[in-house]
Amino acid sequence: MPDFHISTEDISFDGSVLKALLFDEEGEAHDAEIDLNNILGNDKGSFSWGGSGSPPFLRNCVTNFPTPGIIDSAQGVSFTLESADNYPVLLTRLLDGEGDAHDADINLSERLSDINGEFHFE
Repeated sequence: MPDFHISTEDISFDGSVLKALLFDEEGEAHDAEIDLNNILGNDKGSFSWGGSGSPPFLRNCVTNFPTPGIIDSAQGVSFTLESADNYPVLLTRLLDGEGDAHDADINLSERLSDINGEFHFE
């Protein structure tokens, strides 16, 4: 399935790791996870896909997320399902490199999909 959120259950976070129950072609459930630090970056206070050349987003965000392993300055990562289509949106405040924090959000279904019960980054 192209959009992982359509058939996904039990979406949660453990630090920077997105976890969910994804389903394969036979309808069997699989525990799946993907580290968002490997696919998201921070480009001057805005999310960027791929992270190539940009630092992982959790190293440059300001959030309230007390999970071990998160950088001390990380406070406030949240997750919501938005609109009638339940798009999975990650919300946070990202630092711009000059010390200013900016509200930032990204629709995870833009580049994440469920391929036979596993997360796939496109």
